[in-house]
Amino acid sequence: MDATASMTDLWCLEHKRVAACIELNGLGHIIRPSTRSSQTSKALPPAVWNHGASALGTTEGFADGLRRSKRQGDGFASQRTVLQTVPDGIYLEFLYPAKTLTLVRKLSNYDPVEWKCRPCRKVGLNHKKRWYASAAPQVVTERNHQHWDGMPSSDRHSNSHPTNNLASQLVIELAQPTKTDDSVASLQSSVTQQNYASLRPDSVRHIFNMLPRPGTAGDNDRAWQIYRAGETISKVEILEYLSSSTRVIDAERVENVFQELSYAERVPQAYRAMIAALIALGKLDVAINIHTEARERQFQTSYGTNLLFANAIDRKEWRLAFRTWHTYWTKIHRDRIMPALWDDVIKLPRLQQRAVSLAVFLKEKVDPASGKVLTSRQEQFLKFTSGVVRTAVFNTKNPKEERRMKLLINELTSMKPDKKYYERAIMHFFQVKMTRLALWIYEFYRNLPLYQSPQRTMLDAAFFAYSEDHNLKGIQLVLDDWTKHYGTPNAHTYREAMRYFARRGDAAVVSTLFEKFRELIPRIRTTAEFGLLLQAYARQGELRKTIDGFNEITSKYGLKPDRSCWNTLLYAHSKAEDMDGAQKCLDHMRRFGLSLDSYTIGTLINMCGRRGDVEGVMEFLDLAKEEGVAMTAEIYDGIILAYINNGNVDHAEDLAEDAVSMNLKGSYTRMWNYVLHARAFQRRLDRTTEVFRRMKELKARGVPVDPDHLTYATLIQAFVLLNYPVAANEILEEIMIPEGDIQVTTFHYALVMAGYLRAGMPKSVYRIFRRMLFRGLKPTMSTHITLVKAGMMADKQIQRKDGKSDDEDDGNTVVNAEAVLDQVLADTDISDMMGPDPIMWKGRQPINTAYPAAYFDFLISVYGRQKAFDKIESLYKSYLRFAKDSGREEVIGPPLRMVNALMMASSQRGDFDEVERCWRLATTEAAKQARKWNLSDTAKNGWVAPAYRYQLAFPLTQYIMALDEQGRTQDIKDTVNQMLWDGYKLDKTNWNVYIQLLARHGQYQDAFGHCEFELMPGWKGWREHRRVQGLPRLRSKAYNVSDTARPFYKTMLYLARATVNLRPSNYNAMAASYPRTLAAIRGLPYREDRLQASVLARP
Repeated sequence: MDATASMTDLWCLEHKRVAACIELNGLGHIIRPSTRSSQTSKALPPAVWNHGASALGTTEGFADGLRRSKRQGDGFASQRTVLQTVPDGIYLEFLYPAKTLTLVRKLSNYDPVEWKCRPCRKVGLNHKKRWYASAAPQVVTERNHQHWDGMPSSDRHSNSHPTNNLASQLVIELAQPTKTDDSVASLQSSVTQQNYASLRPDSVRHIFNMLPRPGTAGDNDRAWQIYRAGETISKVEILEYLSSSTRVIDAERVENVFQELSYAERVPQAYRAMIAALIALGKLDVAINIHTEARERQFQTSYGTNLLFANAIDRKEWRLAFRTWHTYWTKIHRDRIMPALWDDVIKLPRLQQRAVSLAVFLKEKVDPASGKVLTSRQEQFLKFTSGVVRTAVFNTKNPKEERRMKLLINELTSMKPDKKYYERAIMHFFQVKMTRLALWIYEFYRNLPLYQSPQRTMLDAAFFAYSEDHNLKGIQLVLDDWTKHYGTPNAHTYREAMRYFARRGDAAVVSTLFEKFRELIPRIRTTAEFGLLLQAYARQGELRKTIDGFNEITSKYGLKPDRSCWNTLLYAHSKAEDMDGAQKCLDHMRRFGLSLDSYTIGTLINMCGRRGDVEGVMEFLDLAKEEGVAMTAEIYDGIILAYINNGNVDHAEDLAEDAVSMNLKGSYTRMWNYVLHARAFQRRLDRTTEVFRRMKELKARGVPVDPDHLTYATLIQAFVLLNYPVAANEILEEIMIPEGDIQVTTFHYALVMAGYLRAGMPKSVYRIFRRMLFRGLKPTMSTHITLVKAGMMADKQIQRKDGKSDDEDDGNTVVNAEAVLDQVLADTDISDMMGPDPIMWKGRQPINTAYPAAYFDFLISVYGRQKAFDKIESLYKSYLRFAKDSGREEVIGPPLRMVNALMMASSQRGDFDEVERCWRLATTEAAKQARKWNLSDTAKNGWVAPAYRYQLAFPLTQYIMALDEQGRTQDIKDTVNQMLWDGYKLDKTNWNVYIQLLARHGQYQDAFGHCEFELMPGWKGWREHRRVQGLPRLRSKAYNVSDTARPFYKTMLYLARATVNLRPSNYNAMAASYPRTLAAIRGLPYREDRLQASVLARP
């Protein structure tokens, strides 16, 4: 008995055993019956009988044996179950005796990887699947359903032709695109090879033509059955159909059919299919011989050269690949035809790796950079390598291949490519969004000798990419190339350059480009270019220059400003916090009949939003409704900002939630950043993280809320405010940098540095600064000031270790800091400050004076504490000179931050007249910025906008202390009362100093009253803060760390001293009126510190 017959008998015997087990309900004794169906490996549906040879990958002889056993009437027939051929069936090995699968594999033509075995569980690793018996299709029995030939059992002996009816039904189903693939496959699978033989030839032809190309494994088996059923399908047709398959059994079928062809019947399509099959079978030598035979016949169409060529490259068979390429190259010059040689090469998944290997191979064997004269053969190999490298470069779309591309570009230099190759590569990578690589190739290419007359489109693309990356150096490179090779950039490049520098606020560069643009186009007919110049001045805070440039549009150039120019002028007034100017600008726009747009309304609402002026916001919303301006995300940002600055953060967060369902135009990121920032400044870490999670959740839902670098900066700032600098640094180093989705800027490092400075860790400030430099980030104003303050703090710590007090200083610390700042000011470029990131230590000053003002007020305050008054006067004069040289013609006086420093220095010097002058400057400057919209009368009650209520807090402390030294107690009370009437608020330092002064001058009723109602509501008790002279220093606690009002230890000592001077009747009245204050005084612990002894021991 042969192996085939034995296997057939074994198969039938096993099926009889399982059938008997099922019929006798044998599984019921083992498995408890279930009330619901479940797909498990133990379920045995009737489809267990439904296995064909093609599904198992067995040989055709084995399949014939199975069909013979069916015709002879075996155990399957006795079970009244019809055996079908299911090409996509699954081998269920648990139904068969041991070693069955091994025997079938020996008899099968399938590749071992085609066998899908049940024990495979590594679904996530190799994408295999665990198969169950219940996954097989159900068998249709003769007792309850139709017969296999498509007709009811009662009509089986009628005169109609069942197979033709079935074929017609199959053709109809294939022609209807609405049918699913499963329905078509089920109909096709119901037609066996015997059925195809009984069909009409035109029906068989139609079925074959309707098979998908390329097909699945089942489609290939059906095509093979159609071919074996008769002579309807030619050998060449079946070869073409099976040529796209990667299965071993199909490759063997192709090989067998090709060998049956005569020499004359071997057309190019047959050769191509044969070469593909031999490559799949690993018979490369035979494939080369077949290819040689086809080449000798000199066909005019492709016969598989591209397949052999691609396989040789993939296997790194460079000599074979070169011979194949050389044959192709010779054929081009001889027959003037070009087969698609590279079509299959570009499909290789590891093409870039192979190209790098080939370049290394070329360098080892030929080394064209050595200067030696190459032979003709070496020249040809060099061209071949260049072709492979070019194909790899021009078909790269994965950013992960950037490193290999740089290697190939470097290696390609020795292959002497022309300039078109580099320019094509640059444009290709721009198109596939690999911008960084494209710019790298551009900078590499422009340093080569062949860089002459570059493409204008390439220069435009490089300029746009540099602009998007905010790369000033790259922009200058492109402009230099335009000037060098074409004399001057074109008008489009000039406009784009001015637009970029206008966004940065670099007015000097925009002005220069504008003059060059006028030389190119002497007569400007539109105001678009003027608008860019105005935008640069406005972003820089140069209100005077913005107004002058606006007026020149009409007076000098004879043009009428359009709405965009008016909007820019309005933005300049808004940025300068000039409420009166903004009001006049809006009135002029409406008087001249200009319609308002969303930018106009957004500018006005955001100006009110920065002030917390909700009433002004509502007024402009009514104006927008009147003008028919639709709500946008930018306008909504201003509304949310207004409520935040007004102190109503909860309502602002509710508004942000409402915006999610409003479908506004624009991004929602800024409004949610506002809410996140407000929660961070409340020092509520739980609420801050809750808002951040909400932002990520909305992004996942498709809402335009994309956390950006400012979002993560706010998270860092939240930990800084809570004095957790280590956690802030972890966000930067362990979340932002590893993920790489968010751009890390200098501002993030400046925040972390400020956190370590706030925690008294100057060495860590230097460490973070070095890491920032290591990552290639350029220092800014924020990092410079933080670094100088850290240096001074480190010097103070060294003094304490040496036993010196903080007041003892030899002056070297400040002198060194001044030297550093002088060097920084000399190297300062205003364009470096025009980025999108906020600037620490800047306040509300114009951008072009923020740099010197922040430095000077810092040094003035330090010299004031040291009573170096001559140095203060010198620094102030230097500031005025620097501000004038910077181009600000409207310099009237120092900014408010510098007024604070000057006032403190003058108070230390005892120059009370200068203190009075500085106070008037401070109140005048604050009045320009702090008033609400449409409320120019500062005599009214509450004219100060909510966001500016603490604008005078710092100078107020200096001023009332100076008044106290002059004995002007009543002026102190009048000043505080006037500030409260205007709408200003006092911070905790103001209240404590004010109460201390009142208590010292016997104003007990006012002192106890202000303490009770302003400082005590959030007071929670005493806690030990730090040790001073060996004893713990007391500090009052608040209910929430964000509460700003709490009594100082020194304040309570002065009030305790006041209680000693009270009469018993007055004391009882005070205790009844101000119980919390008196209770805090009674609970004040005794400490033998210098402060308590000096205050309580006073006579």
